[in-house]
Amino acid sequence: MRKLLLFIVFAISGIVFTSCYTEVIDNLSTFTFQLILDYKSEHNNRGAPDMSYDTTNLYEYEEYRNHKDQVDKAMILHFNYWIDSLTYKPVGKDTTVVFDRLRDTNKFEFVKIEFWWIGSKIDGTRDDSKTFLLGRFTNVKIEDYFRYPQHIIYVPDSVAQKVSDIIKSHPRFYLKSVYSKLRGQAVDTVYFPFVKARYDMTIRFDVKL
Repeated sequence: MRKLLLFIVFAISGIVFTSCYTEVIDNLSTFTFQLILDYKSEHNNRGAPDMSYDTTNLYEYEEYRNHKDQVDKAMILHFNYWIDSLTYKPVGKDTTVVFDRLRDTNKFEFVKIEFWWIGSKIDGTRDDSKTFLLGRFTNVKIEDYFRYPQHIIYVPDSVAQKVSDIIKSHPRFYLKSVYSKLRGQAVDTVYFPFVKARYDMTIRFDVKL
């Protein structure tokens, strides 16, 4: 009976040890790192509605270059958007006014950020563009976004996975910012003499060694 108990103890210990050992090996063979990409979108005579493109090249980041051949997943987790500076012309006036969050109530119907990539076929001709909506800010009161970087949007898993498949093999891509009309805008386009917006995006990389 004692020999049987010892056999069971050793057998269970072996299973636990093997499980722990396998987990340690897996942990040693993979690791994760994150990059926070900072974008500065600065424009003169920016229109509403309008759009702009910001180029991203992951090769500019040393940590990515060091592990680019081992990247297994590249997931966009979330991004954050805010406005640093803005000037506008009040309706019926030619003078330029600096936005004042205590005075002005300008509001965009929406601002959205899209992942945009143009692939190429094997023969070198251009393929269809691939655009994915990363997030949409609605009823954007400029006063709430003015120098206040606390509006974080988490990218849906379904979109993040599709984008991941592209980023793994194409580390150069665009982020497209789309601005709607202002609330109550009576003309086709309103122009801002100067606008400086910023947003940052966090990408998580899973690397297999």
